[in-house]
Amino acid sequence: MKAPILFLALSSCLLLPEVSTAGFVSGQSADMALGGVSPSGLIQNPEDIAVDPATQKVFVADASLHRVLRFSSAASLENGGRAEAVFGAPDLLDRTSGTSSNQLTSPQGICIDAGGRLWVADSGNNRVLRFDNVTSKSSGASADGVLGQPDFVTATSATTSSKFNRPESVSVSSSGTLYVAERNNRRVLRFDNAASLADGANASRVYGQPDFVSNSSGITASTVSSLSGVLVTPDDTLWVNDRGNERLLRFDNISSKPSGAAADGVVGQKDFTSSDDTTSARGPIDAYGQPHLDPKGNLWIADTENNRVLRFPPDVTKPLLTVKKPAKK
Repeated sequence: MKAPILFLALSSCLLLPEVSTAGFVSGQSADMALGGVSPSGLIQNPEDIAVDPATQKVFVADASLHRVLRFSSAASLENGGRAEAVFGAPDLLDRTSGTSSNQLTSPQGICIDAGGRLWVADSGNNRVLRFDNVTSKSSGASADGVLGQPDFVTATSATTSSKFNRPESVSVSSSGTLYVAERNNRRVLRFDNAASLADGANASRVYGQPDFVSNSSGITASTVSSLSGVLVTPDDTLWVNDRGNERLLRFDNISSKPSGAAADGVVGQKDFTSSDDTTSARGPIDAYGQPHLDPKGNLWIADTENNRVLRFPPDVTKPLLTVKKPAKK
């Protein structure tokens, strides 16, 4: 049996899809690190991690160096392992930001969809970039599409159906629907058939707000505050990291939900209107990044401000309004 591999970034964690969680215990030390002192492996501020399911290549978003690194495989990684390609810069030595089709400014969340496309929440440029066939692209390659802006050289923010204000996280369903969590607009935008959309296309639906022009903060089942992560799972569940309210929201059957729909469950608080900030094993969750789901149904999240990683087993993540201490081995 393969040993479990759990990757941790400053704001995210990712369990490789083909391994089990049985080998993990609370308080376990890391076995290896991505990045090092050489320019080819240096990672200064890792915000998110994604693995291509077909090739097992690993992608890391580095916000401070304005780039996404690609590593050849998880299995071959060692401490200080060399990245094989970089996106957002012409080479591994360049660390400048910019607004063009081949530059990034403070990238946050990333994900790989079923078609091998890399989606990047280019937060500093208020946009989401799409890189097709990303496992075979060379360093410095241009993006193939952009959402949130009409072109590759505009970086303005707004509260509309076609604009973002600090996109933090991205997730794509098996049917190709893209979900984007925005920090400053306090909402999740949904783009159906995202890969086929024209640059600057309008979103299909919005969650966390009643419409596309509102961005007020709230603490109910249908309002949020300062989002930092989003995840759509194969069973059509949408998880939203509502960091401002120190909780995770769960939306069941998200593909059929209309704009402004209420969440079906909450983790990290006792109900939809509480905001308890007491640090304890039972919550709340003060996390910056995206939750991840493993094949066993365990929900993982890097609880950044509480300096821990939480794993919620399936019987915790699904029942309404239930919060438990992460299981210990």
